[in-house]
Amino acid sequence: MGFVELGLAGTISLLGVALAAPEGLEKVGPLWKLFQLLPSFGVDIPQSIRMLILVLGLVCVATALKNILTATMTYWQGLVSQYVGWDIGVQVFDAYLGAAYVWHTQRNPADLSVHLTWRAYVASFLLGGLQVASQVGIMLFLMVGAFVMAPLVALLLYGVAASVALLVYKAAQRKALEAGEQAAELGVGAGRVALSALHGIREVQIYGQQASFGTHYSSYATATAKANARQNLFPAMPLWFLETTGMTLLFLAVILMATRSESVASITGTLTLMAAICWRMLPALNKIVGGVLQLKTYFSPVQTLLASDLSSPQIVAHVTHTPFAQSLELREISFRYPQAQEDSLDGVSLTIGKGSMVGLVGLSGAGKSTVVGVLTGLLEPRQGTLLVDGKEVKSGPGFLKIGYVPQNPYIIDASLAENVAFCSWGSAPDEERVRECCRMAAMDFLDSLPEDIHTELGDRGMRLSGGQVQRIAIARALYGAPDILLLDEATSALDGAAEAAIQSTILSLRENLTIVVVAHRLSTVQGCDHLYWLDAGKVRKYGSPEKVLPEYEMFLNTHGEDA
Repeated sequence: MGFVELGLAGTISLLGVALAAPEGLEKVGPLWKLFQLLPSFGVDIPQSIRMLILVLGLVCVATALKNILTATMTYWQGLVSQYVGWDIGVQVFDAYLGAAYVWHTQRNPADLSVHLTWRAYVASFLLGGLQVASQVGIMLFLMVGAFVMAPLVALLLYGVAASVALLVYKAAQRKALEAGEQAAELGVGAGRVALSALHGIREVQIYGQQASFGTHYSSYATATAKANARQNLFPAMPLWFLETTGMTLLFLAVILMATRSESVASITGTLTLMAAICWRMLPALNKIVGGVLQLKTYFSPVQTLLASDLSSPQIVAHVTHTPFAQSLELREISFRYPQAQEDSLDGVSLTIGKGSMVGLVGLSGAGKSTVVGVLTGLLEPRQGTLLVDGKEVKSGPGFLKIGYVPQNPYIIDASLAENVAFCSWGSAPDEERVRECCRMAAMDFLDSLPEDIHTELGDRGMRLSGGQVQRIAIARALYGAPDILLLDEATSALDGAAEAAIQSTILSLRENLTIVVVAHRLSTVQGCDHLYWLDAGKVRKYGSPEKVLPEYEMFLNTHGEDA
């Protein structure tokens, strides 16, 4: 590319000589031979004009070739930078997906979402680096060519231009870095406000906080716009200074050659060569300085993104579940959350028999959800043993084939069928299995949906009632034919009628499934075979509902809880 740029500068120099002293071109052997091959087309054209036509033709060819190569290089630079940016974005996303669940509980999802968009900064950062490398190559060719043709003028040109470029770079780099850090920080804040408002739109509208969120987001938008404007300002500054410097240097070069009594052809040739080199070199130098500033601008978000732990365990496409034929036992299990002072579970032991319905009861904070985390493999105990059919197994997501129904199920912005078939997300849902699971979940509202199981539910199921969402969650839990159905406070957010209906559905499933019910209400666990009462991370009492519930009810009354 540098050779082509130098060739273009040379043809423009020839054009200058052709305009001022065309007879001087007769001394250029290759050009003169090419001139002799030029046809006259039967028209008597003066030799000087014919030479001018030839040189202009060479300029056109050199310009076209330069633009073709520039377009090709620009495309490949952009393609490589985008590929790398997306590749890092995918690696970070995979790292987030593969990170331990506990890690996610200590992170803000809005921040993680914004960080994923920073892959574009990685692409811009790399693009800046590639531009610097390519333009440095072009600069070297142009500098060597200029030194060979006119060493004194070239020394003046490069010395002053380099000094100006250095001064501009030093003045702008610190501001560019500050602007990049500020823009990245403001982008995270704006994303957090937007996600909070959109995810909580119901509460936002009920409490009339639209204006507050709008004002808050607007304040971020204004500050971010100013920071981004400063980001765009600094890379462009070198061009303004270097253009002025280049024209001034050409003016000084003419004066210098005139004082040395050089011929018109020599002055014209040198001047047009230097002008052409300036024409090509100054933009190259500007891109180098701008590229370095671009590296500085995007350094902060790129550093943050690359600081993410990309060494998370490889995501396994097909999890191997431990066969569950007789019993699941938690023996002396202890677990403590990071930065916690005390264990959430302290020596908890419980047994879940195949085909039984087991209930976990206790006040909020007793450790019920932590037991659920251990059962699902999301939380790895720091002490204790997990046994399936009497054999010790290693904990981890998917180590048991579990269907999970949480208190607040996440409904993706997709069809009902895709939500039910969530455990095989990305594959076409088995419509027959979807309908079967909907029947098992007593989903009585299918006929009211405009497109049956293909009806789009909207983000987080905003078009559905709480009871309908829970039934979809139950159908989802059943879709993968689980060994254990785990209901974690699945009815605590529902009214009495909806809770009774869901409870009836759960009881209808107990003949074919092992069910674990987590609750603190008595009505939810009265039909269980066995109960475990958790208190302060320990099993306070266990046995049949008739044995546990009377004392637990008294405990609830003592603590002012609704039984």
